[in-house]
Amino acid sequence: MLQVRDLSFGYGGGVTVLDALSMDIAEGDVVSLLGPSGCGKSTILRVIAELLEADEGDVTWQNIPELAFVFQDPALMPWATVDENVQLPGRLKGKIDKKAVQDAMAAVGLSDMGHRFPAQLSGGQRMRASVARALAANPKVLLMDEPFAALDEILRFQMNELLLDLKKQRGLSILFVTHSLYEAAYLSDRVLVMDRGQIKGEVKPDLDRGTNAQDQRASGAFTSAVAAIAALMAEGS
Repeated sequence: MLQVRDLSFGYGGGVTVLDALSMDIAEGDVVSLLGPSGCGKSTILRVIAELLEADEGDVTWQNIPELAFVFQDPALMPWATVDENVQLPGRLKGKIDKKAVQDAMAAVGLSDMGHRFPAQLSGGQRMRASVARALAANPKVLLMDEPFAALDEILRFQMNELLLDLKKQRGLSILFVTHSLYEAAYLSDRVLVMDRGQIKGEVKPDLDRGTNAQDQRASGAFTSAVAAIAALMAEGS
């Protein structure tokens, strides 16, 4: 679905962030990017979303899909209700799809909270509203930049389950940036480990999605995936 070839990006002063990076994403996959701070994880998302322009290389889509970006900060408009926040993609396009908004709110479990303001929501609810806003655009691809990093562990697990449910229900492809080995191993079809602006290796967790979340996290496949990711990250450090 997506091919990235020899992508390079740098800031002024000779600071290289992406260094001839290449990767592929297949339709319907959850792919996590993991690596140390400053290795280029967030930058690659912004280049793919055309928020930044690469210095060199190509980003090629088989069929250009509708994209949506979910940031670490929910960035909700504090003066607007949840419903109005979720309507934002439609407002920007000049036409609000009320069914898409309703379906997005239902998908994240906020159907009865549309009248509330962000200050009246918990941290988990604000992040759900941010995800709903992205879903209201009817995307085929979600780009997610550490969206659950500020949540406590219980809420993070809940959001992980929500994300996997949304992938299944909507056929989403997801490119997910995280610092958590455990989150990457649990969520992903593929984990790409980055360092110094390049992909240094890949792990395929291959969990049994037919079992419940607790059993998946207790499985040998999960333990092996976490160990493989940790080994890759330790190489050359």
